[in-house]
Amino acid sequence: MFKSSQEARENFLAEIGAGYFGEYLISQGLVTRDQLERGLTKQRGLSAHLKIGELLVKEGSLDARALVQALRQYKAGLRIGELLIHQGDIGFIQLLEALDYQQLHGVQLGEALIRLGYCRLDQISEVIELQASLNEPQS
Repeated sequence: MFKSSQEARENFLAEIGAGYFGEYLISQGLVTRDQLERGLTKQRGLSAHLKIGELLVKEGSLDARALVQALRQYKAGLRIGELLIHQGDIGFIQLLEALDYQQLHGVQLGEALIRLGYCRLDQISEVIELQASLNEPQS
């Protein structure tokens, strides 16, 4: 479990950074698969770690303003279930079962996860805080 929401936010963003965000950039038509693959290859060869978005901007494959907008949209789209899976709190099957329970009983996802015994209240509170921080503009 993470020590603070800021640490959780940083760990989560580092974990999902290249692969998932790169796929998002492709889905939005901002880069091609070849551009992403070249960027990821170059990223692995660097001694200082650059985030994939920064690297693609530096390489001229992506406009800096488009990167900022894509990051905002990407982060705003992350859901509580996805965050819980990425943190290792639940598995995909547990999420599916909780979504079924949620629909059947008309409760929020967090409550469904708690009732099913898959999460504790503190885990749900933490991930809600993390989700809120991901949607906040960073200065």
